[in-house]
Amino acid sequence: MQVNLYLHKDTFCYNGTDSREDLVNKLNLLTNDLAKIKSTNGSNIVNILVSSDLSITDIYQKENIFNLLEEVSTEAKILFYSIIGNTSEDCDSTIEEIKKKCTYKKDEEECNSLVYLNVPEETSEVKNYSKKPYIQFDNYEIIYNFQTWQTLERQILGNHPGDSNHFLTECKRLFNNIYFHQNCEITLSEVVDKIPRAIVCHLACMNDNMQKFLKNSGTKQANDLLMEFAGEFHLCEGSLNRSGRYKSILTFEFPTTKDPNQKAKKYCDPHFKLDKCDSNCESFGTKEELIYGRIYFNFGDPEVANGKLLVGWIGKHA
Repeated sequence: MQVNLYLHKDTFCYNGTDSREDLVNKLNLLTNDLAKIKSTNGSNIVNILVSSDLSITDIYQKENIFNLLEEVSTEAKILFYSIIGNTSEDCDSTIEEIKKKCTYKKDEEECNSLVYLNVPEETSEVKNYSKKPYIQFDNYEIIYNFQTWQTLERQILGNHPGDSNHFLTECKRLFNNIYFHQNCEITLSEVVDKIPRAIVCHLACMNDNMQKFLKNSGTKQANDLLMEFAGEFHLCEGSLNRSGRYKSILTFEFPTTKDPNQKAKKYCDPHFKLDKCDSNCESFGTKEELIYGRIYFNFGDPEVANGKLLVGWIGKHA
């Protein structure tokens, strides 16, 4: 997928609320992402477009981008200097015009995203950010420091999943706190064209938050933990299969931490219920059509796959 990132003067203009330290931290995140983009082996081809007057925009109390770049590493500074000269007339359009380009279209061959270093307080939805779905898919944008380049790549995967092989390959790249059993490629084939957004949203939240959540959960029962996790991050229902009737087909072999050639069997009982078709998958009926999708996983074991979450099945109900 061709990805056009817009560094527009209005998305960098000082919002009157951030401290200088806040902005330097965001700038560090941005330069780190730009370095990743330059060296990535991912499937997206990136074009960075810059406003012609970005370099003179007031980013913090009459300081411009060059003033703040003095606070980042030399390597990051050189990288940003090489990019900021890539000015484009396309990025000199009004921000409202560019926003119209940054919306998902089913038949899109490229996607456009605004990059926000500063979001004006009066127009920002940042205050309500925690009330939103973990990932939204209809508008492409990167708002530092709530999102990163990886967020955008996840949006693209949810909107353009490809076949099960491509989807699983990208999942392994984008969710590095999860170990995916190869069985997932088989089970994904039944749902990857119906609920890719739901799958990506849940995997992203599991990848980013589950280990910390488990660490802070104390002695809670697994079923209660799943329900609380789903509630906190606005996910679909999470539960356990109490009867154990599917234990034989949901037990998979994963590599041990000590020796990847050795295998350990793990029961992937905890699961999230992704029952409804994604809202953009119109060809599969209404939003109310039930898919009975599931992500079956194991909370992990330090002795197995370096302690990662273990996902054994992404597909229809076992």
